[in-house]
Amino acid sequence: MMKMKRCLAVLTALCLILTGLCGCGRKQAAETGAAPTAGSAQESTSSTRAADDGKITMTGLAWASPQGGDNTDCYGWDEYEKISNVHMEWENVPNDILAERKSTVMASGSLPDIMYGLSFSNSELIRYGSQGLLLPLDEYLENAPNFSSLLEQYPQIRQAITMPDGHIYSLPFLKMGDNVRLMEMYVNQDWLNNLGMDYPETLDEFTDMLTAFRDQDANGNGDPSDEIPLSFRKSHLLPTVMSFFGLGNRGSVNQTLVDYNEKDNALRFIPSASEYKDMLEYLHMLYEEKLLDNEVFTMSSSRDIVAKLTQDIVGVHADYTTNAGNLQDKFLALPLFTNAYGEKTWNRVLPMVDGIGAFVVSAKTEHPERALQWADYFYSVEGQIMYNMGFEGVTYEYDENGELTYTQELLNNPDGLTLTQARAQYISFQSGPGIMSDEYFKGAETYHTAVEGLPYYIDYIPKDVWSSFNYTYDENEEITALQTDIQSYVDEMTAAFITGTRPLEEWDAYVAEFENLRLDEFMGYVQKGYERYSAD
Repeated sequence: MMKMKRCLAVLTALCLILTGLCGCGRKQAAETGAAPTAGSAQESTSSTRAADDGKITMTGLAWASPQGGDNTDCYGWDEYEKISNVHMEWENVPNDILAERKSTVMASGSLPDIMYGLSFSNSELIRYGSQGLLLPLDEYLENAPNFSSLLEQYPQIRQAITMPDGHIYSLPFLKMGDNVRLMEMYVNQDWLNNLGMDYPETLDEFTDMLTAFRDQDANGNGDPSDEIPLSFRKSHLLPTVMSFFGLGNRGSVNQTLVDYNEKDNALRFIPSASEYKDMLEYLHMLYEEKLLDNEVFTMSSSRDIVAKLTQDIVGVHADYTTNAGNLQDKFLALPLFTNAYGEKTWNRVLPMVDGIGAFVVSAKTEHPERALQWADYFYSVEGQIMYNMGFEGVTYEYDENGELTYTQELLNNPDGLTLTQARAQYISFQSGPGIMSDEYFKGAETYHTAVEGLPYYIDYIPKDVWSSFNYTYDENEEITALQTDIQSYVDEMTAAFITGTRPLEEWDAYVAEFENLRLDEFMGYVQKGYERYSAD
Protein backbone atom coordinates (compact mmCIF):
# COMPACT_ATOMS: atom_id res chain seq x y z
CA MET A 1 0.00 0.00 0.00
CA MET A 2 1.16 3.43 -0.82
CA LYS A 3 1.67 5.40 2.38
CA MET A 4 2.20 9.01 3.23
CA LYS A 5 5.87 9.25 4.19
CA ARG A 6 7.08 11.86 6.57
CA CYS A 7 10.52 13.25 6.69
CA LEU A 8 12.43 12.98 9.92
CA ALA A 9 12.31 16.69 10.55
CA VAL A 10 8.53 16.71 10.55
CA LEU A 11 8.34 13.72 12.84
CA THR A 12 10.73 15.16 15.35
CA ALA A 13 8.84 18.42 15.37
CA LEU A 14 5.77 16.50 16.55
CA CYS A 15 3.42 19.36 15.94
CA LEU A 16 0.87 17.95 13.57
CA ILE A 17 -2.39 16.19 14.39
CA LEU A 18 -4.29 13.53 12.65
CA THR A 19 -6.82 15.12 10.36
CA GLY A 20 -5.98 13.54 7.02
CA LEU A 21 -5.99 9.89 6.26
CA CYS A 22 -5.08 8.53 2.89
CA GLY A 23 -5.19 5.25 1.07
CA CYS A 24 -4.80 4.20 -2.50
CA GLY A 25 -4.80 1.65 -5.16
CA ARG A 26 -5.66 -1.73 -3.77
CA LYS A 27 -8.91 -3.45 -2.92
CA GLN A 28 -9.33 -3.96 0.82
CA ALA A 29 -11.97 -4.81 3.39
CA ALA A 30 -12.97 -1.27 4.23
CA GLU A 31 -16.32 0.38 4.50
CA THR A 32 -14.70 3.29 2.66
CA GLY A 33 -13.41 1.40 -0.37
CA ALA A 34 -9.80 2.34 0.37
CA ALA A 35 -7.61 1.47 3.30
CA PRO A 36 -6.80 4.63 5.25
CA THR A 37 -3.36 5.32 6.59
CA ALA A 38 -2.54 7.79 9.32
CA GLY A 39 -1.66 11.28 8.27
CA SER A 40 -2.03 14.81 9.52
CA ALA A 41 -2.66 18.34 8.41
CA GLN A 42 -3.15 20.68 11.33
CA GLU A 43 -1.82 21.55 14.74
CA SER A 44 -2.64 19.61 17.89
CA THR A 45 -3.64 21.51 20.99
CA SER A 46 -4.72 18.71 23.30
CA SER A 47 -1.49 18.21 25.26
CA THR A 48 -0.66 21.91 25.66
CA ARG A 49 -4.19 22.72 26.78
CA ALA A 50 -4.01 19.95 29.37
CA ALA A 51 -0.67 21.18 30.66
CA ASP A 52 -1.92 24.78 30.88
CA ASP A 53 -4.87 23.67 33.02
CA GLY A 54 -2.65 22.47 35.87
CA LYS A 55 -1.92 19.00 37.19
CA ILE A 56 -4.75 16.75 38.36
CA THR A 57 -5.15 13.18 39.57
CA MET A 58 -7.65 10.76 38.07
CA THR A 59 -8.47 7.14 38.90
CA GLY A 60 -8.75 4.41 36.32
CA LEU A 61 -9.27 0.72 35.64
CA ALA A 62 -6.99 -0.60 32.89
CA TRP A 63 -6.62 -3.91 31.11
CA ALA A 64 -3.44 -5.77 31.99
CA SER A 65 -1.98 -7.73 29.09
CA PRO A 66 -1.32 -11.46 29.60
CA GLN A 67 1.96 -10.80 27.78
CA GLY A 68 3.24 -8.81 30.76
CA GLY A 69 3.43 -5.21 31.89
CA ASP A 70 1.98 -3.38 34.88
CA ASN A 71 -0.04 -0.18 34.58
CA THR A 72 0.76 0.77 38.16
CA ASP A 73 4.51 0.67 37.48
CA CYS A 74 4.94 1.57 33.83
CA TYR A 75 7.54 3.71 32.10
CA GLY A 76 5.05 4.74 29.44
CA TRP A 77 2.42 6.02 31.85
CA ASP A 78 5.08 7.89 33.83
CA GLU A 79 6.21 9.64 30.64
CA TYR A 80 2.68 10.42 29.54
CA GLU A 81 2.01 12.02 32.92
CA LYS A 82 4.69 14.59 32.03
CA ILE A 83 2.95 15.31 28.71
CA SER A 84 -0.66 15.34 29.92
CA ASN A 85 -0.16 16.79 33.40
CA VAL A 86 -2.51 14.07 34.64
CA HIS A 87 -1.44 11.61 37.31
CA MET A 88 -3.30 8.31 36.95
CA GLU A 89 -3.97 5.99 39.86
CA TRP A 90 -4.49 2.67 38.11
CA GLU A 91 -6.05 -0.63 39.07
CA ASN A 92 -4.87 -3.49 36.87
CA VAL A 93 -7.57 -5.77 35.42
CA PRO A 94 -6.04 -9.07 34.21
CA ASN A 95 -7.57 -10.57 31.11
CA ASP A 96 -8.91 -13.67 32.85
CA ILE A 97 -11.07 -11.65 35.27
CA LEU A 98 -11.88 -8.71 33.00
CA ALA A 99 -15.58 -9.47 32.47
CA GLU A 100 -16.16 -10.25 36.15
CA ARG A 101 -14.32 -7.19 37.45
CA LYS A 102 -16.01 -4.87 34.96
CA SER A 103 -19.45 -6.17 35.93
CA THR A 104 -18.69 -5.86 39.64
CA VAL A 105 -17.47 -2.27 39.35
CA MET A 106 -20.43 -1.18 37.24
CA ALA A 107 -22.89 -2.80 39.66
CA SER A 108 -21.25 -1.12 42.64
CA GLY A 109 -21.93 2.38 41.33
CA SER A 110 -18.54 3.45 42.72
CA LEU A 111 -16.71 4.06 39.47
CA PRO A 112 -13.22 5.35 38.71
CA ASP A 113 -12.88 8.43 36.53
CA ILE A 114 -12.02 6.39 33.44
CA MET A 115 -11.93 2.80 32.25
CA TYR A 116 -9.21 2.03 29.73
CA GLY A 117 -9.00 -0.97 27.42
CA LEU A 118 -11.82 -2.89 29.13
CA SER A 119 -13.56 -3.69 25.83
CA PHE A 120 -17.03 -2.43 26.60
CA SER A 121 -19.43 -4.03 24.14
CA ASN A 122 -22.22 -2.23 22.31
CA SER A 123 -24.74 -3.81 24.66
CA GLU A 124 -22.80 -2.71 27.75
CA LEU A 125 -22.48 0.83 26.44
CA ILE A 126 -26.20 1.30 25.81
CA ARG A 127 -27.11 -0.40 29.12
CA TYR A 128 -24.74 1.55 31.34
CA GLY A 129 -25.19 4.73 29.34
CA SER A 130 -28.97 4.57 29.67
CA GLN A 131 -28.58 3.93 33.39
CA GLY A 132 -26.65 7.18 33.75
CA LEU A 133 -23.39 5.51 34.76
CA LEU A 134 -21.37 6.57 31.69
CA LEU A 135 -20.68 10.10 30.53
CA PRO A 136 -22.18 11.01 27.11
CA LEU A 137 -18.93 11.96 25.40
CA ASP A 138 -20.66 13.62 22.46
CA GLU A 139 -21.38 16.56 24.77
CA TYR A 140 -17.63 17.08 25.33
CA LEU A 141 -16.13 16.45 21.91
CA GLU A 142 -14.91 20.04 21.65
CA ASN A 143 -12.22 18.83 24.06
CA ALA A 144 -11.16 16.15 21.56
CA PRO A 145 -10.13 17.97 18.36
CA ASN A 146 -8.10 15.07 16.97
CA PHE A 147 -10.90 12.56 17.34
CA SER A 148 -13.49 15.07 16.12
CA SER A 149 -11.51 15.44 12.90
CA LEU A 150 -11.70 11.69 12.39
CA LEU A 151 -15.48 11.75 12.82
CA GLU A 152 -15.73 14.35 10.08
CA GLN A 153 -13.57 12.38 7.67
CA TYR A 154 -14.88 8.90 8.39
CA PRO A 155 -18.65 8.81 8.98
CA GLN A 156 -18.47 5.05 9.58
CA ILE A 157 -16.68 5.74 12.86
CA ARG A 158 -19.56 7.88 14.10
CA GLN A 159 -21.99 5.27 12.78
CA ALA A 160 -20.30 2.51 14.77
CA ILE A 161 -20.01 4.34 18.10
CA THR A 162 -23.32 6.25 18.19
CA MET A 163 -25.97 4.43 20.17
CA PRO A 164 -29.65 4.49 19.11
CA ASP A 165 -30.35 7.11 21.81
CA GLY A 166 -28.07 9.46 19.85
CA HIS A 167 -25.24 9.49 22.38
CA ILE A 168 -21.60 8.45 22.16
CA TYR A 169 -20.45 6.74 25.35
CA SER A 170 -16.99 5.58 24.31
CA LEU A 171 -13.89 6.34 22.29
CA PRO A 172 -12.75 3.48 20.05
CA PHE A 173 -9.63 1.59 19.17
CA LEU A 174 -9.18 1.99 15.40
CA LYS A 175 -7.30 -0.10 12.88
CA MET A 176 -6.36 1.80 9.73
CA GLY A 177 -4.64 0.03 6.87
CA ASP A 178 -4.79 -3.34 5.16
CA ASN A 179 -1.98 -4.97 7.13
CA VAL A 180 -3.33 -4.21 10.59
CA ARG A 181 -6.87 -5.32 9.73
CA LEU A 182 -6.15 -8.61 7.99
CA MET A 183 -5.01 -11.76 9.80
CA GLU A 184 -3.12 -14.30 7.68
CA MET A 185 -2.06 -17.94 8.02
CA TYR A 186 1.61 -18.81 8.40
CA VAL A 187 3.51 -21.98 7.56
CA ASN A 188 6.86 -23.18 8.89
CA GLN A 189 8.91 -22.80 5.73
CA ASP A 190 11.74 -24.96 7.09
CA TRP A 191 9.31 -27.85 7.43
CA LEU A 192 8.20 -27.48 3.82
CA ASN A 193 11.82 -27.37 2.71
CA ASN A 194 12.72 -30.40 4.83
CA LEU A 195 9.98 -32.42 3.15
CA GLY A 196 10.48 -30.95 -0.35
CA MET A 197 6.88 -29.78 -0.48
CA ASP A 198 5.27 -26.88 -2.35
CA TYR A 199 2.52 -24.64 -1.06
CA PRO A 200 -0.93 -26.26 -1.23
CA GLU A 201 -3.35 -24.95 -3.83
CA THR A 202 -6.52 -26.65 -2.59
CA LEU A 203 -8.01 -27.59 0.78
CA ASP A 204 -7.24 -31.26 0.05
CA GLU A 205 -3.60 -30.42 -0.61
CA PHE A 206 -3.54 -28.38 2.60
CA THR A 207 -4.74 -31.47 4.49
CA ASP A 208 -2.09 -33.58 2.76
CA MET A 209 0.56 -31.10 3.88
CA LEU A 210 -0.62 -31.34 7.49
CA THR A 211 -0.51 -35.13 7.25
CA ALA A 212 3.08 -35.01 6.00
CA PHE A 213 4.01 -32.70 8.86
CA ARG A 214 2.57 -35.26 11.31
CA ASP A 215 4.14 -38.35 9.80
CA GLN A 216 7.54 -37.38 8.37
CA ASP A 217 9.46 -35.76 11.24
CA ALA A 218 9.06 -32.36 9.60
CA ASN A 219 11.23 -30.54 12.15
CA GLY A 220 14.04 -33.04 11.58
CA ASN A 221 14.86 -33.63 15.24
CA GLY A 222 14.59 -37.41 15.02
CA ASP A 223 11.30 -37.56 16.93
CA PRO A 224 8.42 -38.18 14.49
CA SER A 225 5.80 -37.66 17.20
CA ASP A 226 6.41 -34.13 18.50
CA GLU A 227 5.01 -32.15 15.56
CA ILE A 228 1.71 -30.26 15.84
CA PRO A 229 0.68 -29.74 12.20
CA LEU A 230 -1.95 -27.03 12.87
CA SER A 231 -2.29 -25.01 16.07
CA PHE A 232 -4.65 -22.23 17.15
CA ARG A 233 -5.66 -20.64 20.37
CA LYS A 234 -9.39 -21.20 20.88
CA SER A 235 -10.57 -17.72 19.86
CA HIS A 236 -8.73 -17.92 16.52
CA LEU A 237 -9.98 -21.33 15.40
CA LEU A 238 -13.38 -20.58 13.89
CA PRO A 239 -12.62 -17.07 12.56
CA THR A 240 -9.83 -18.68 10.52
CA VAL A 241 -11.39 -21.94 9.37
CA MET A 242 -14.75 -20.36 8.49
CA SER A 243 -13.12 -19.04 5.32
CA PHE A 244 -12.44 -22.63 4.24
CA PHE A 245 -16.24 -23.01 3.97
CA GLY A 246 -17.35 -19.56 2.80
CA LEU A 247 -18.67 -18.49 6.21
CA GLY A 248 -18.28 -15.13 7.93
CA ASN A 249 -18.53 -13.23 4.65
CA ARG A 250 -18.93 -9.85 6.37
CA GLY A 251 -15.85 -10.39 8.47
CA SER A 252 -15.43 -13.52 10.58
CA VAL A 253 -13.73 -11.95 13.59
CA ASN A 254 -16.53 -9.83 15.08
CA GLN A 255 -19.41 -11.77 13.50
CA THR A 256 -19.36 -15.51 14.24
CA LEU A 257 -23.13 -16.00 14.50
CA VAL A 258 -24.53 -14.03 11.57
CA ASP A 259 -23.39 -13.19 8.06
CA TYR A 260 -25.17 -12.60 4.74
CA ASN A 261 -26.63 -15.15 2.34
CA GLU A 262 -25.86 -13.68 -1.07
CA LYS A 263 -28.22 -16.07 -2.88
CA ASP A 264 -31.22 -15.22 -0.72
CA ASN A 265 -30.26 -11.57 -0.08
CA ALA A 266 -30.94 -12.15 3.60
CA LEU A 267 -29.16 -12.55 6.92
CA ARG A 268 -27.86 -16.05 7.63
CA PHE A 269 -27.53 -17.71 11.03
CA ILE A 270 -24.13 -19.33 10.60
CA PRO A 271 -24.21 -22.19 13.16
CA SER A 272 -27.20 -23.90 11.57
CA ALA A 273 -26.04 -23.51 7.95
CA SER A 274 -25.11 -26.60 5.95
CA GLU A 275 -21.67 -25.09 5.39
CA TYR A 276 -21.17 -25.00 9.15
CA LYS A 277 -21.87 -28.73 9.31
CA ASP A 278 -19.31 -29.28 6.55
CA MET A 279 -16.79 -27.28 8.57
CA LEU A 280 -17.46 -29.30 11.71
CA GLU A 281 -16.97 -32.56 9.80
CA TYR A 282 -13.64 -31.31 8.49
CA LEU A 283 -12.45 -30.07 11.88
CA HIS A 284 -13.50 -33.32 13.55
CA MET A 285 -11.39 -35.22 11.03
CA LEU A 286 -8.40 -32.96 11.71
CA TYR A 287 -8.88 -33.35 15.45
CA GLU A 288 -9.30 -37.13 15.33
CA GLU A 289 -6.27 -37.54 13.07
CA LYS A 290 -4.24 -35.24 15.36
CA LEU A 291 -3.64 -32.81 12.53
CA LEU A 292 -5.28 -30.10 14.65
CA ASP A 293 -3.82 -29.31 18.05
CA ASN A 294 -5.89 -31.38 20.49
CA GLU A 295 -5.40 -28.70 23.17
CA VAL A 296 -7.11 -26.03 21.06
CA PHE A 297 -10.13 -25.68 23.35
CA THR A 298 -7.99 -25.11 26.44
CA MET A 299 -5.71 -22.54 24.80
CA SER A 300 -7.50 -19.36 25.83
CA SER A 301 -4.55 -16.98 26.20
CA SER A 302 -1.81 -15.64 23.97
CA ARG A 303 0.60 -17.17 26.49
CA ASP A 304 -0.60 -20.63 25.42
CA ILE A 305 0.19 -20.17 21.74
CA VAL A 306 3.49 -18.40 22.48
CA ALA A 307 4.62 -21.43 24.50
CA LYS A 308 4.22 -23.61 21.40
CA LEU A 309 5.26 -21.26 18.60
CA THR A 310 8.57 -20.47 20.30
CA GLN A 311 9.47 -24.15 20.02
CA ASP A 312 9.96 -25.81 16.64
CA ILE A 313 6.86 -27.99 16.98
CA VAL A 314 4.13 -26.13 15.02
CA GLY A 315 3.65 -26.34 11.27
CA VAL A 316 0.84 -23.87 10.57
CA HIS A 317 -0.73 -21.14 12.71
CA ALA A 318 -2.85 -18.02 12.23
CA ASP A 319 -1.64 -15.97 15.17
CA TYR A 320 0.52 -12.86 15.39
CA THR A 321 3.89 -13.49 13.75
CA THR A 322 5.89 -12.03 16.63
CA ASN A 323 4.38 -14.58 19.02
CA ALA A 324 6.84 -17.06 17.56
CA GLY A 325 9.70 -15.14 19.16
CA ASN A 326 13.09 -16.01 17.67
CA LEU A 327 11.41 -18.43 15.27
CA GLN A 328 9.16 -15.81 13.70
CA ASP A 329 11.17 -15.62 10.48
CA LYS A 330 10.68 -19.34 9.94
CA PHE A 331 6.95 -18.76 9.51
CA LEU A 332 6.06 -17.27 6.14
CA ALA A 333 2.59 -16.30 4.99
CA LEU A 334 0.78 -19.28 3.51
CA PRO A 335 -0.65 -18.40 0.08
CA LEU A 336 -4.42 -18.67 0.03
CA PHE A 337 -5.71 -21.93 -1.44
CA THR A 338 -9.17 -22.76 -2.80
CA ASN A 339 -11.69 -23.69 -0.14
CA ALA A 340 -14.01 -26.70 0.17
CA TYR A 341 -16.17 -25.37 -2.67
CA GLY A 342 -13.37 -24.50 -5.07
CA GLU A 343 -13.40 -20.77 -4.29
CA LYS A 344 -10.86 -18.40 -2.80
CA THR A 345 -12.26 -16.36 0.07
CA TRP A 346 -10.62 -14.88 3.12
CA ASN A 347 -12.95 -13.41 5.71
CA ARG A 348 -10.67 -12.96 8.72
CA VAL A 349 -10.70 -9.18 8.45
CA LEU A 350 -11.50 -6.54 11.05
CA PRO A 351 -13.60 -3.40 10.59
CA MET A 352 -11.95 -0.02 11.01
CA VAL A 353 -13.63 0.34 14.42
CA ASP A 354 -12.04 -2.73 15.98
CA GLY A 355 -12.83 -1.92 19.61
CA ILE A 356 -15.87 0.28 20.13
CA GLY A 357 -15.58 0.49 23.93
CA ALA A 358 -11.85 1.13 24.40
CA PHE A 359 -12.34 4.15 26.66
CA VAL A 360 -15.28 5.26 28.80
CA VAL A 361 -15.68 7.99 31.41
CA SER A 362 -17.74 7.82 34.58
CA ALA A 363 -20.72 10.16 34.63
CA LYS A 364 -19.60 11.18 38.14
CA THR A 365 -16.08 12.27 37.21
CA GLU A 366 -15.10 15.78 38.28
CA HIS A 367 -12.84 16.10 35.23
CA PRO A 368 -14.85 15.33 32.07
CA GLU A 369 -13.01 17.85 29.87
CA ARG A 370 -9.58 16.73 31.01
CA ALA A 371 -10.51 13.07 30.59
CA LEU A 372 -11.39 13.72 26.94
CA GLN A 373 -8.23 15.77 26.37
CA TRP A 374 -6.16 13.00 27.95
CA ALA A 375 -7.58 10.34 25.61
CA ASP A 376 -7.66 12.56 22.53
CA TYR A 377 -3.87 12.80 22.45
CA PHE A 378 -3.67 9.18 21.27
CA TYR A 379 -5.43 10.14 18.02
CA SER A 380 -2.77 12.73 17.13
CA VAL A 381 0.33 11.85 15.13
CA GLU A 382 2.65 12.24 18.11
CA GLY A 383 0.17 10.27 20.19
CA GLN A 384 0.07 7.51 17.58
CA ILE A 385 3.84 7.19 17.64
CA MET A 386 3.84 6.98 21.43
CA TYR A 387 0.85 4.60 21.44
CA ASN A 388 2.39 2.19 18.94
CA MET A 389 6.14 2.64 19.29
CA GLY A 390 6.77 4.15 22.71
CA PHE A 391 9.61 6.60 23.21
CA GLU A 392 12.57 7.51 21.03
CA GLY A 393 15.85 6.18 22.34
CA VAL A 394 14.09 3.81 24.72
CA THR A 395 11.79 1.59 22.67
CA TYR A 396 12.32 2.93 19.14
CA GLU A 397 14.81 4.76 16.98
CA TYR A 398 15.12 5.89 13.39
CA ASP A 399 17.03 3.83 10.85
CA GLU A 400 19.27 5.20 8.12
CA ASN A 401 16.22 5.90 5.96
CA GLY A 402 14.47 7.89 8.66
CA GLU A 403 12.00 5.06 9.29
CA LEU A 404 10.72 4.13 12.74
CA THR A 405 12.13 0.88 14.10
CA TYR A 406 12.16 -0.77 17.48
CA THR A 407 15.40 -0.86 19.43
CA GLN A 408 17.50 -4.01 19.42
CA GLU A 409 16.48 -4.68 23.02
CA LEU A 410 12.93 -5.20 21.82
CA LEU A 411 13.72 -6.88 18.50
CA ASN A 412 16.34 -9.26 19.88
CA ASN A 413 15.56 -9.28 23.56
CA PRO A 414 18.45 -10.61 25.68
CA ASP A 415 15.96 -12.34 28.00
CA GLY A 416 14.31 -14.19 25.13
CA LEU A 417 11.08 -12.18 25.31
CA THR A 418 8.94 -11.86 22.20
CA LEU A 419 8.53 -8.38 20.75
CA THR A 420 5.09 -8.07 22.34
CA GLN A 421 6.40 -9.17 25.72
CA ALA A 422 9.42 -6.87 25.57
CA ARG A 423 7.30 -3.90 24.49
CA ALA A 424 4.88 -4.52 27.37
CA GLN A 425 7.68 -3.88 29.84
CA TYR A 426 7.66 -0.24 28.72
CA ILE A 427 4.27 0.66 27.27
CA SER A 428 0.73 -0.50 28.06
CA PHE A 429 -1.22 1.83 25.78
CA GLN A 430 -2.51 -0.63 23.20
CA SER A 431 -6.14 -1.78 23.46
CA GLY A 432 -7.12 1.66 24.69
CA PRO A 433 -8.34 4.63 22.59
CA GLY A 434 -6.08 5.31 19.65
CA ILE A 435 -5.02 4.17 16.21
CA MET A 436 -3.04 1.18 15.04
CA SER A 437 -2.01 1.99 11.49
CA ASP A 438 0.19 0.50 8.82
CA GLU A 439 2.17 3.71 8.95
CA TYR A 440 3.09 3.96 12.62
CA PHE A 441 2.66 0.46 14.01
CA LYS A 442 5.74 -1.75 13.73
CA GLY A 443 4.57 -5.01 15.21
CA ALA A 444 3.23 -8.39 14.14
CA GLU A 445 0.72 -7.09 11.59
CA THR A 446 3.35 -4.97 9.84
CA TYR A 447 6.27 -7.37 10.28
CA HIS A 448 7.90 -8.13 6.94
CA THR A 449 6.46 -11.66 6.72
CA ALA A 450 2.93 -10.28 7.13
CA VAL A 451 3.50 -7.46 4.64
CA GLU A 452 4.97 -9.86 2.10
CA GLY A 453 1.98 -12.16 2.52
CA LEU A 454 -0.69 -9.51 2.07
CA PRO A 455 -0.92 -9.91 -1.75
CA TYR A 456 -1.93 -13.55 -1.25
CA TYR A 457 -5.12 -12.47 0.53
CA ILE A 458 -6.05 -8.92 -0.35
CA ASP A 459 -8.08 -9.69 -3.48
CA TYR A 460 -10.25 -12.26 -1.71
CA ILE A 461 -11.59 -10.36 1.28
CA PRO A 462 -15.16 -9.07 1.81
CA LYS A 463 -16.24 -5.89 0.10
CA ASP A 464 -18.05 -4.90 3.29
CA VAL A 465 -16.92 -5.65 6.83
CA TRP A 466 -19.56 -5.13 9.48
CA SER A 467 -18.97 -3.39 12.74
CA SER A 468 -21.16 -4.62 15.58
CA PHE A 469 -24.81 -3.61 15.30
CA ASN A 470 -26.34 -1.21 17.82
CA TYR A 471 -29.67 -1.73 19.60
CA THR A 472 -32.03 0.38 21.68
CA TYR A 473 -32.02 -0.17 25.43
CA ASP A 474 -35.11 -2.40 25.32
CA GLU A 475 -33.86 -4.33 22.29
CA ASN A 476 -30.49 -4.74 23.93
CA GLU A 477 -31.92 -6.23 27.11
CA GLU A 478 -33.81 -8.82 25.08
CA ILE A 479 -31.12 -9.72 22.55
CA THR A 480 -28.37 -9.93 25.18
CA ALA A 481 -30.24 -12.63 27.08
CA LEU A 482 -31.06 -14.51 23.88
CA GLN A 483 -27.54 -14.27 22.51
CA THR A 484 -25.97 -15.43 25.76
CA ASP A 485 -27.98 -18.66 25.68
CA ILE A 486 -27.51 -19.20 21.95
CA GLN A 487 -23.77 -18.51 22.01
CA SER A 488 -23.27 -20.81 24.99
CA TYR A 489 -25.12 -23.61 23.22
CA VAL A 490 -23.21 -23.08 19.97
CA ASP A 491 -19.85 -23.04 21.76
CA GLU A 492 -20.65 -26.20 23.71
CA MET A 493 -21.93 -28.16 20.73
CA THR A 494 -19.26 -26.93 18.33
CA ALA A 495 -16.52 -28.16 20.67
CA ALA A 496 -18.41 -31.43 21.22
CA PHE A 497 -18.80 -32.10 17.48
CA ILE A 498 -15.15 -31.29 16.76
CA THR A 499 -13.73 -33.37 19.60
CA GLY A 500 -16.15 -36.22 18.95
CA THR A 501 -17.88 -36.26 22.32
CA ARG A 502 -21.10 -35.76 20.34
CA PRO A 503 -21.49 -37.41 16.92
CA LEU A 504 -22.50 -35.35 13.91
CA GLU A 505 -25.39 -37.76 13.44
CA GLU A 506 -27.04 -35.54 16.05
CA TRP A 507 -26.89 -32.52 13.74
CA ASP A 508 -30.65 -32.39 13.11
CA ALA A 509 -31.39 -32.53 16.82
CA TYR A 510 -28.78 -29.82 17.40
CA VAL A 511 -30.47 -27.54 14.85
CA ALA A 512 -33.94 -28.27 16.23
CA GLU A 513 -32.90 -27.05 19.67
CA PHE A 514 -32.51 -23.49 18.35
CA GLU A 515 -36.30 -23.22 18.29
CA ASN A 516 -36.34 -23.70 22.06
CA LEU A 517 -33.64 -21.05 22.35
CA ARG A 518 -35.94 -18.60 20.49
CA LEU A 519 -33.68 -18.20 17.50
CA ASP A 520 -36.43 -16.51 15.47
CA GLU A 521 -36.72 -13.76 18.08
CA PHE A 522 -32.95 -13.35 18.15
CA MET A 523 -32.75 -13.03 14.37
CA GLY A 524 -35.63 -10.55 14.45
CA TYR A 525 -33.59 -8.25 16.68
CA VAL A 526 -30.50 -8.77 14.54
CA GLN A 527 -32.58 -7.77 11.52
CA LYS A 528 -33.52 -4.50 13.26
CA GLY A 529 -29.88 -3.82 14.08
CA TYR A 530 -28.84 -4.63 10.52
CA GLU A 531 -31.50 -2.34 9.04
CA ARG A 532 -30.41 0.46 11.37
CA TYR A 533 -26.77 -0.14 10.43
CA SER A 534 -27.55 -0.25 6.70
CA ALA A 535 -29.67 2.91 6.86
CA ASP A 536 -26.81 4.79 8.52
